[in-house]
Amino acid sequence: MNVNLKKPMNVNVNISAREGKNSLEQRRSWLGRVYKMQNAKITPEMRSRMKARAERSKRIVKNARRGNKLALHSKIAQRAWQDGYCNILKTREEKGNNRKKKMAQVAQVEVARMNKIQALIEDEEDEMDMARYDDISKEEAKNAVSVQEENSILKDLEKEPKDDEEVKAKFQLYETFLATVEAIRKETFDFWKEAKKEFVGNSKEDIERRLKAIDRFDNMGIDFESRVWFVYTMTRKATKNRSEITQVLKHINQKLSLLAEQIECPVCLETLSGDKSSLSGILKEANLEKYHTKLMEAKYTDKVLIEGLSLQGAEETKFWKEVRAHTGFKPGHLVRLKRALLNAKKATAPKQVQILVCCHKVCSECYANLRDFRGAPHILCPLCRTEDFLGVLLQEYRGLSRSRLP
Repeated sequence: MNVNLKKPMNVNVNISAREGKNSLEQRRSWLGRVYKMQNAKITPEMRSRMKARAERSKRIVKNARRGNKLALHSKIAQRAWQDGYCNILKTREEKGNNRKKKMAQVAQVEVARMNKIQALIEDEEDEMDMARYDDISKEEAKNAVSVQEENSILKDLEKEPKDDEEVKAKFQLYETFLATVEAIRKETFDFWKEAKKEFVGNSKEDIERRLKAIDRFDNMGIDFESRVWFVYTMTRKATKNRSEITQVLKHINQKLSLLAEQIECPVCLETLSGDKSSLSGILKEANLEKYHTKLMEAKYTDKVLIEGLSLQGAEETKFWKEVRAHTGFKPGHLVRLKRALLNAKKATAPKQVQILVCCHKVCSECYANLRDFRGAPHILCPLCRTEDFLGVLLQEYRGLSRSRLP
């Protein structure tokens, strides 16, 4: 397909001598390969299919981010409630009226903190970028509450406080925590309404079953025990439900991560997943298709032949001698076969991937080259802004083609 583009403006491409000859040649090679691929080999139908696959991947990534945000805020809410409870306990050391005043102040601060977390949970417009999410996750992991600490707090709640101010403070904190758990539950079910469009069959039914279990009778109902303070029973139930919801979120997010695979880089068209080449494809590249039957009869699969590349010394000599004996390969045939096998071996390794702002993925090699484009203020996605991308690609290709090696 030839793309009709307006005559590009003159671009003065200044290549620093420090980049060196090899760097410039590599960039030229990449530009030439990508330009020809984009301009000649991609039909409108191919680009449409690529875009449809990438759009699904983009949608799944956005859902996964929402699920990760919910799971993270759920853990932060648990941490905040327990920190707040510990801070209330510290005010016991105060004496007289100052103790009551201090406890009321601490309770007010901790309730406000929990309300802020609840607001974040309910804010659907809060698009947390991945770097910020990772930073918060690492910090949250450092402050994770141990089961022992949680049990210690619940143990303290078994006995109703004698001080009215302490009763009020602990109950207020519980009420706010419960409201936060309810918000997490609601957002989880709303999140699933969007995410379930990507699921079918058993995986969808499994998640539906897990979500229904959250609302089962023994989770929603509370059996009060006369020997303990009722706030203990309700708090234990709330913490248990929060934990179950978080586990369901984690399960959904794991499934979404498996679905979010974008097959190819939309720039160079190479696979991102590292799909293995078939023997027929390898032989076609080497122009040795007529030897397919002989290789299969001798059980020389693509995997066996690729593993043969790793042999050394006498083992290597013996292996390829046997291949020639079974197939009748000439020395030149073997050279072509090994070259095609090396290409296939490279294709089996997953590429490093970069995610653009639009959530589409490109391989790291293309990302590094796109980042250096002089004709664009930021990286242009070839799927979202096809014509702009092709225009800048053409400018860069012609500009670099005119530059001289240092």
